[in-house]
Amino acid sequence: MTKKKNNKRQGITIERVAAEAGVSKTTVSFVLNNNSSISEKTREKVLKVISELGYQPNTNARNLSAKTNQTISLVLPELGHVFEDQYFARALSGIYDEIEAEDYRLMLKKASYEFALNKEYINLFLRKEIGGMLYLGSTLEDKYLKDFADGDFPFVLVNSTLEGIELPRVIADYRGAGAIAARHLIELGHRRIAHISGSWSTFSARERQFGYLKALADAGISFDESLIVEGHFDREETRRATKNLMSLSEPPTAIFTSNDVMAFGVLDALKEMSISVPKDVSLIGGDNIEASGLTVPALTSVEQPIYEIARECVRLLIDLIEGNDEPKVRIWPSKLIIRESTAVPHENKIEKRRNISTELSTRK
Repeated sequence: MTKKKNNKRQGITIERVAAEAGVSKTTVSFVLNNNSSISEKTREKVLKVISELGYQPNTNARNLSAKTNQTISLVLPELGHVFEDQYFARALSGIYDEIEAEDYRLMLKKASYEFALNKEYINLFLRKEIGGMLYLGSTLEDKYLKDFADGDFPFVLVNSTLEGIELPRVIADYRGAGAIAARHLIELGHRRIAHISGSWSTFSARERQFGYLKALADAGISFDESLIVEGHFDREETRRATKNLMSLSEPPTAIFTSNDVMAFGVLDALKEMSISVPKDVSLIGGDNIEASGLTVPALTSVEQPIYEIARECVRLLIDLIEGNDEPKVRIWPSKLIIRESTAVPHENKIEKRRNISTELSTRK
């Protein structure tokens, strides 16, 4: 009789325990290994199920789990300059700092063609090499990530999303950013407001443009498609795009770019064309990197604190690993940082001076 009872207990799997407790296998493993990151409520729930089922974990498996499940994989885009790019550098810094603070380990992977084709993003979990995954720099074309929508693998998108696919994520309010920038320029009196967008394959570029268009519509300003061009988040492409914009028969009096590096490209072009900022053209950047306060003139920008967003992504991922019942989508608000690169349009300044002169003459 005793022998049968032991066999029955040995047939109980960690998957069964996780299903009965309503948590992930990783959470069960953490409970078995007395991981301090698990909440007391979750620990008690899992231990109760283990006791009721009579689960007897394999010692070797527990030791392996203890070594691997506190490893977080960060997947980066396959770009040659990814570590030189300020956006990715700041995101990586935030991720690393938070992972280190939480006593986890970091594994870097690149989102190569083979990585997606061979489903390496899933195999890392199946081989128990990682306990969770962060994905930085995804585009709207990365549809294969839908595999995480139906699975039980802890996964978080860093500052991005996929249309029609619900995945855990922390994102900046990019639509709000586009609206804030456009409204600021409208309130200054601008009506010919150009937008140089990032790559259209990215969520952030599309959202910024939607916000920009919504602000124009709310102000009753007709949309002119010639004032929207793509700069692909690249300084040189933005420089060329700016020259095209300023060559229009009716050029813009203000320009809003998807990020600050692109705004630097605008400054390059306008300087070459002897066009003054903000006297002739006002300019707003899109993420408020440190260098934006060092330009001449200092750049007005919409703050997108990717360092803080990246740290929040790690916290969300650990919540998922631990089985905590927390909101799986967190949105970071946008904030306009006004500096020297925006002002009322030139013609408005002239009209304002005329009104003042007329008023003074009337008083006499």
